[in-house]
Amino acid sequence: MDWIILGASFICWPSRICWEASKRIWGLCSRAARELIIYGDESERNGRFFSNFYVGLLIRSTGLEDAAGGLAALKADLGLRLEMKWKDITPSVEERYQMMMDTFLALVRADWIKVRIMFTQNPDRVVLTRAQARTTYHRLYYQFIQWGFGLEHAGMPDGDTRVRLLLDQMPTTAEQVAGFRAHICALTRQPQF
Repeated sequence: MDWIILGASFICWPSRICWEASKRIWGLCSRAARELIIYGDESERNGRFFSNFYVGLLIRSTGLEDAAGGLAALKADLGLRLEMKWKDITPSVEERYQMMMDTFLALVRADWIKVRIMFTQNPDRVVLTRAQARTTYHRLYYQFIQWGFGLEHAGMPDGDTRVRLLLDQMPTTAEQVAGFRAHICALTRQPQF
């Protein structure tokens, strides 16, 4: 499988041509038979019972326009303009949030979107060294991407599979992001991928 990973201000390519346009990263893979897009987000680094939440959505590019376009249109029709966060729910938007979630879950049931959630349980947390604690964010994100989506089984026998990775802005230094990017790009050299 040939991967090209784009997004979150990083790009790598093992053997295809990609380019960067302004601050948004776009790519072109002439032989890619299929493209998978992973949207990632994280939250609640230290919750009361659970911590280190990582959420990812995997969408085949062939269904992206219908799935994302449909959700965006519904959001506009419902008059929801800001980013939707459950912590910001009020009685005035509760029913509209529920309609959005019903539609989103219908897309999950129809296999248009695959959802993966990873978190740690606080009673099971191990004591980390100071160096490990500094890199926990990237280590967990790396494990989530590597194993959370079954990417080792995503290749196609008659063509390449391209993976586009779109993550939130990382709350870490440029040096740490560069190290993370290098590790993600190195996945393409592992035999199972």
